[in-house]
Amino acid sequence: MIKEIHWTEFIRCLAVAGFKSRKMITSDMNVLSSYALWILGRTRFGVDLTVLRNLMARWLFMSQLSGRYTGSAETQLQKDLDRLSALESTDSRHFINTLESVINAELSEDFWTLRMPDALISSSAALSPTYQTYLASLNILDADMFMLNNKIQQWMDPALPAEKGSEGHHLNPRKYLQNSLGIKDLKKINQVANFAPTDWSTNIAISDRRPGEYWPALVEERGFAGKSLKDQMFWHALPDRWEHMEYDEFLRKRRTLMAEVTRAGYEKLLAGQSPSAIYETPTAASPFATPEISDLIDTGILAVGDVLSPIDESLRIRAEITESSTALVEGHEFTTLDSAAHHAGADNMSGLDFWQRESADGLTPLSSLVERQKLTR
Repeated sequence: MIKEIHWTEFIRCLAVAGFKSRKMITSDMNVLSSYALWILGRTRFGVDLTVLRNLMARWLFMSQLSGRYTGSAETQLQKDLDRLSALESTDSRHFINTLESVINAELSEDFWTLRMPDALISSSAALSPTYQTYLASLNILDADMFMLNNKIQQWMDPALPAEKGSEGHHLNPRKYLQNSLGIKDLKKINQVANFAPTDWSTNIAISDRRPGEYWPALVEERGFAGKSLKDQMFWHALPDRWEHMEYDEFLRKRRTLMAEVTRAGYEKLLAGQSPSAIYETPTAASPFATPEISDLIDTGILAVGDVLSPIDESLRIRAEITESSTALVEGHEFTTLDSAAHHAGADNMSGLDFWQRESADGLTPLSSLVERQKLTR
């Protein structure tokens, strides 16, 4: 279990499955449980490394997409281990067939046509395992960014700052929905089916214009036509004449198409054609470690009495900085912003990225406050 070579070989499965960075993994238990199965396949059952890598990549893909290890993760893992313990032989074929049967049962026809579109009814792209698996499928399919001729997997680099990396932009801009259509509910505005990965310059070009205005302009300005336009429509799950659709109809149809794209990604993975990707191998220290809250108070970034809220405004939760240098969330005290964010349901991003500070001047992401302090040193 602790041999570095086993972990190094296993972690490549995430890259094969399209998960480019740590932020795309919405459940730590998905990774840990899958690693336990990897160890058994590699040691007890002697599965060929190439076969096992593809099999476990598909297992990881299925587990995140179906939420297999969300909730009673230990109970589910025990069931999976029991399946393997019940095998009368340690022949590799038995291990392979057991996991294949589970994957096939989970990713049934009903899953793709009914369950996945329903699971995409969410207003938190960062916390949605289904949406993040859709993005992983775009990596598998070697897709381009929205209205760009650049591969998504080349832009999903956790080392790049947000301004230079990929961003999720509202296909129906927020102010357009609010001011023109009268839609004020942020949960509805921030539906994951209203987002597409693009770059900051495309964000600026779209601005707050309605789709019927900016879409044909971008198509013409950037020279998309024929196959390139068809690919854009497929990868980004855009229904025909989507720019003129009623918002609710657009969301409904796009969820169905997003499921189809995700299925295409899985089928390419099944065929063993996933393009190679680089995964940021975790080190012993957490890649999202943030300072203690006491350190943030000492440096003046936070103060006793400050109120924090999630950057995702659809999440109704608050944290208050106490005299004990902790964050008080729903009666629980936490010494780091990471642990407070984890309590709020985020285990795939740092506390600095999750929380923002409320003040008379408005809302300010804590990551921005930390960057400002670095610049003034």
